[in-house]
Amino acid sequence: MKRYDNSGVCHAFAHAEPGESGQSHNGNLYFHDRVLYSFGSHYPVAIIIDRENRVALFNADSSSVTTEAKHKNPARRALSHFTLHYIPSLDFVVSRMRNGKLNATAGDLARYVTARADDMARLAEKALRLRVDWKKQQNANEHARHENAARIVWKLAGRRGDCFNVAAKETRVALKKRRNAQFESGLELVQRAAGTDVVETVATIEHMTDNCARVDRDDLFKFDRNVERFARVFPNVIPSGLNRKIAVSVMGKAWVESALRFEHETHTRNAPIHDAMLRYNAARAARIAELNKEKITQWLAGDSVSLGRDVPMMLRVKDDQLQTSQGARVPLPDAIKLTLFTASCRAAGKAWRRNGTRHRVGAFECDSITESGDIVAGCHRIPWRAIVDCVARFRAILPDSVKNAVLDAESTATN
Repeated sequence: MKRYDNSGVCHAFAHAEPGESGQSHNGNLYFHDRVLYSFGSHYPVAIIIDRENRVALFNADSSSVTTEAKHKNPARRALSHFTLHYIPSLDFVVSRMRNGKLNATAGDLARYVTARADDMARLAEKALRLRVDWKKQQNANEHARHENAARIVWKLAGRRGDCFNVAAKETRVALKKRRNAQFESGLELVQRAAGTDVVETVATIEHMTDNCARVDRDDLFKFDRNVERFARVFPNVIPSGLNRKIAVSVMGKAWVESALRFEHETHTRNAPIHDAMLRYNAARAARIAELNKEKITQWLAGDSVSLGRDVPMMLRVKDDQLQTSQGARVPLPDAIKLTLFTASCRAAGKAWRRNGTRHRVGAFECDSITESGDIVAGCHRIPWRAIVDCVARFRAILPDSVKNAVLDAESTATN
């Protein structure tokens, strides 16, 4: 393979014969046959699609400073005598080019064109807010680039008709087929759950529950893996992320009502399994607490003890910080503010979810609070009971406002 400087690689690429290759001295910029690459095959800079008429596609995606300055700029100069079409996601085209034709499935092609249509819609909305002429022109150029890219890729694939109309229709049809399969799969899972032997399953869980008090940590983990599979007897006909309205539009109202009724009957039938799992979880938590009793006592006393993630979430106050048993530490004033807000949510019986209003606690941000006062912040799940226990243990150093708010929320919810 011949070696050049970056400019030489680009000029050699522009004038190369079919099958020729070349690279820069450090190998970061290279070409093979029709394609010029920067730092690897994941980022094609350009592909020549018609040597005779001098037509090439150029990568319109953002890149590193080095790729932009030392690779793409020399490539533009070397291809200045070509007609260049700037194509977003050029790697999609390059990976599917065969003998000058784009060999892509109808679904892949429709998704590419739909993505360009979405970008065009975003730019059209953005144009309404622009006031400076040069920004308007820049926006219009980018809009035209996406439209041109969609039409060129569509043509390279040998497809006819208006790419946007055909792709939108194919996308709708493919989406309906995919959702149809999702709903049928959900119903199949419910049908399988309906055939579960409830008596035998409950007996299996109860056997593990009885043994929880006598086994070690490793055996508990084995029990957990066995119990987790019993959760599959409560599947849903409508997969998470979708809703009944979508299901009705795809499957029909009669199918959905019948399927949901069957799901409800199955869940009711399997309710003893759910109750047995709750008893197991309680027994497991008690055994974990017993196995970690000494460590938990040390941790609550302020010692630097590492607790496993299987230990129920606990809180403590130390060094003007609120610390969790999972290793998170936040400033106590921030924790107090969130506790007051959480108590108000519980007292009012209203859940909260981040929707513009933010509640930051040190380096963390609260994502949601349930009606019962459980907090979700990233991977942390802090139950209300952990908050109550913390306030009870450290009431001597906490403000009266926190103690009163937690007490009021506890009594209000209990009543």
